[in-house]
This record gives sequence, structure tokens and C-alpha cells, in this order.
Amino acid sequence: MHAAQYEVHNNVAVITFNNPPVNGLSFALRQAIVQFLEQTNADDAITAIVLTGSERAFSGGADVREFGTPLAFEEPILKTVIARVEDNPKPVVAAIDGVCLGGGFELALGAHYRLASSGARVGLPEVNLGIIPGAGGTQRLPRVIGVDRALPIILNAQMVAAPSLADTDLFVQVVEDDVVKAAIAFAQRLKQADTQAVRVRDLPIAPKQAEALLTQQLQYVKQYERHLPAKAAAVRAILGGVQEGFEKGLTNERAIFLELLESRQSIALRYVFGSERAAARVPEIERSTPVRPVKWVGVYGQSDRAHALQQAFNAAGLGVTTVTRPEQFDGHLNDCDLLIEAVGGDDQAEVETALSALAQVAKQGAILATASDFSLSALSAKLSHPADLLRLQPGPSALAGSLWELGRSTVTDPEVLATVLGLARRAGRHPVVALPDSAAVGPQLLQVYLQLARLLQASGIDLNTIDACLVDFGFSAGPFATARALGVCMAPSLGDEQINDLPSLDAVPELFMVALANHGAKLIDQGLVGRALDIDMLCVLGYGVGRFIGGPLHYCQQLGYEQVAAVLAQAEQRWGQDNPLWQPAQGLAELIKQS
Repeated sequence: MHAAQYEVHNNVAVITFNNPPVNGLSFALRQAIVQFLEQTNADDAITAIVLTGSERAFSGGADVREFGTPLAFEEPILKTVIARVEDNPKPVVAAIDGVCLGGGFELALGAHYRLASSGARVGLPEVNLGIIPGAGGTQRLPRVIGVDRALPIILNAQMVAAPSLADTDLFVQVVEDDVVKAAIAFAQRLKQADTQAVRVRDLPIAPKQAEALLTQQLQYVKQYERHLPAKAAAVRAILGGVQEGFEKGLTNERAIFLELLESRQSIALRYVFGSERAAARVPEIERSTPVRPVKWVGVYGQSDRAHALQQAFNAAGLGVTTVTRPEQFDGHLNDCDLLIEAVGGDDQAEVETALSALAQVAKQGAILATASDFSLSALSAKLSHPADLLRLQPGPSALAGSLWELGRSTVTDPEVLATVLGLARRAGRHPVVALPDSAAVGPQLLQVYLQLARLLQASGIDLNTIDACLVDFGFSAGPFATARALGVCMAPSLGDEQINDLPSLDAVPELFMVALANHGAKLIDQGLVGRALDIDMLCVLGYGVGRFIGGPLHYCQQLGYEQVAAVLAQAEQRWGQDNPLWQPAQGLAELIKQS
């Protein structure tokens, strides 16, 4: 398969990107664009060029399949391709449909003219990966739409509908019909009108107004976005271009981009970007796996999990019936396509009774789910149709995550899991799928978080200090604030004794991350979780660990296993060998030995 296609329409060459699913700017596509530009320039019959993608995507930016590989930096790199487009002797028109993001948007900004369909959306989401646009985005976008409108697109990773920018110099047209056809017609008129190509780099910026706005914005992001240094770096890059001109600004932007690429935040954010997608993939589930129709959901319970699920399904546009008593089942839940037990608590017998009662009123083909922590093998043994059962457990709403932890038994029907995975996407949730027959994993990690906090409190560290320290590090909420929100008692256990050798406050976050990683590694050893990334995504998506940290096992890998061993040894000296928090997991111990 060729990475791009080349066609001629009268005197206009059309270069169509062909790198599904979103025309990522792979080495092969970058190479093809340059080669086709050379071909058009050598043909005197060609007067203009149109660059375009598909209805789904002009280009989604960098090809994620090349992240971390030499091909990502193989010439022609994107910066080179854009320079060839911008300096091309024949005018280049970008015809934009679908999404046009990141490097794809930077490429379009390098064209001399841009047309967009009314359904097109543009954006520069690089800050979500801990970097800034590295191929001119911070220099060209402010010049074409103004600094005030460019800032939120760059700093907030906004995806903007093309019609909302139709009043700027970004687009010469926003069309309702075929954007490629419109671009070809526009390109043909350029020769007739003898129009000189417009380079975005040559557009002016009002320096005084821009400098004042950027200086103010820089102070804000430094104060309130310090965990995401890419935001301050992006403002500095724009400011540099305003003060020193386009060429120096472009050089400065590239230097900042390369520096951020090696930062711990960017490494963590890129890891999370790939891992949250990998966590939702299950080997048994293919695109062709059938799914069951779900239009109406029944939820039994008044727990935090029940409310979270109700809100998520409402957001997905599904009908939801919530009941709080078993006598309401018959007559209220008979027509539901998905029935969920979410009573809460730690009484397995109560959960078994609730599931059995729900199964009795369920229509044929309905999916049955539990939001409880218990092993599905024990729960499904009580059901006449165990293949219809799975776990559907949201993360604690107090931690404002997007997690759905999904569990299955060895007999759960693949179409049941495929159906709920699809519902997660509709609801804007991020699923993590545990290995078959495991108990819920996320609540175990939460207990480690709370248990260590109780130890530190009993040892003499003020609970507010612990919370502040961890929030400052990057947790969405400290353990004591989390416990209050969940109604959990945080009184120290009877065996917790005060010690004299307290860890410094600077060492407290590291202590928590190592404890979480160690327990996560034990869950992998026990066959409850398949991969380190599953542990990390549970923590990041549902249990309050900042995306820019990357999860506890990723954090420990970056920290170095020698330091991990030292943290465990120091904790063991403080609190004793009997505490399982500090007994190294087998897999982690092996990594420590190899370090």
C-alpha cells in the first residue's frame, strides 16, 4: 500500500494521504509528500497542488506507531516537509476534512491556502503529551488567527470546529460540499488570477499587545500549571517568535520541543497515551465480535458506584432506571438490556442474593453486571446463565477519574464484554480489563494508599500535611480527603506505633509510589492482573495518580530499581519486616536484582 496517491485534475495535482486510520505522518507518508512535490514541480503543465486526506482525517499528526523508533526522526522530518511545502514554487492548497491535529495541522499551516469542510476540526494537542508543537505550530498559528485565539488552542489542547475560525485568515473557504472539489476549483483560479502565494510565516503580529497578553499568561501557567511545564514552554515559544521574529522563533520552538521530549512528564504522558488504549484491548475481542443492543439500563443500589454508573449511562444517551429495593425489580427492570448490582458494602451473600434476584427478572439476552469487589467465579456459580455476568466497577467519584474496571469469569461470553467495552466508549469512560476470575483490583490499591497514610499519621505526621504533600506531588486528592469523601474511617490501627525515624516530607510521595508499585507487582505475581500497564492505568484513570506521573510501576522504572530497593529497605527498618507493604513482590525483587 502506497502512503499517498497522486492524481492530476486538468492542471492541478492532488496528493491524497493514505495512511489509515488517521493519516499519521509516518516516514513513508512524509517521504511520499516530498517526492510528489518534486514530481509536480518538474511538470510544467501543473500550476498548483492540493494536499488532502480522507473524510475521517486530513491528518491526526505524528504516527504513534513510530513513537520511540528511529523512523520518527528520519529525514524528511515533518519540519523539513513543511519547509518544502511553504517554499514550493507552485502554490499549495490544503483541503481539510475530518480531524486535522498536531503535526497534521502544522502541515496545513505550511500550505499557502487552506479550505475546510464545515465538519472539519483542527487542533494542537501536544501539551497533552508533555511537549509543544515542534514543527512551527507555536509560530504560524498565532500569525494566522491572532495570539489571543491561538493560546487556548495550544495551551488547552482545544479541538476547534472549522466554521468557528472562518472569520480568520486560516481558511480561504469553509464549504458544505466536497472540499477536495472546491480546493481544485480554487487552485485552478489561482493561475487565472495570477495570485501570489501567501506564506503564514510572513503575516505580521502586533508585538505590544501580544507581549502583554503572553507575559500575563506565562505568569498564570507557571503558578497554576506547574505539573505541566509544556504549557509555560509553549507560551515562551510564542513569545520568542513575537520578540525575535519567525526564524529565531522556529529555531527556539524546536529546541524547546526536543528538550521537553526527554522530560519525565512527557515520557509519562506518552506512556499513558499508549497504555490507556492498550488496557482496553482484550485478545479475545475482535472488531468482528458481535455486540448486544443496549438501550435501557437498570441499576440497583444507592452506593457511590450506583450513582456514578447512572450518570455515565445518562451521558451516553441511554435510558436508566434506578431502584433501591428488590421488590421494585419486577415491573421496573424487566425490559432492561443491562442490569447492574451496585448495592455497595462487603457482604458477599447480599451481592449473591441481589444478582440472583436480578437474573430472575432479566429478559433473555440481558447482560448482568456487578459493581462489587468479589471474585466472579463465586458469584457466577449461583446463576443459571453465568456467561451473561461481568464486573462493571467505576473508580471512586471522589477522585474524579474516568475508569471503568471490567472483570470477567472464564465463562463470560465475549459478546458481553465487547458490548460493555463499546458502552464505555459511548459514555466517555476508559475501561481496564482484568484477567478472568480476579477480584476487583482498584479497591486493593486504594487500601494500600489509605493504609500507608494511617501508618504515617500514627508515626507522627499531621494528616493535613500528608494530604498537602501528595496533592503537591500530583495526586488528585490526599488519602485523608479521599477517605472523608468515601466515608472511610482513618483512625490508626491498634498495631500502628509511633516511630522516631520519620521520613522527610520530600520522601513521602516516593514512599507512596513504591508501596503502590510493590502491591501492584504482587497482583501480577498472583495472576490477578496481566501487565504493569494495567496497574498503572487503574491508578491514573481511577485512583488519583496524575497522568504526568505515569502510574506507580512506570514511576519506579524511571526512578530506578536500586532506589526502589532502598525505599523498601528503609521502610522495613522503620515499620518492621512483618508489614506486607514492604515485602518485595517476586517480580519486583527480580528487577531489583538485575539493576
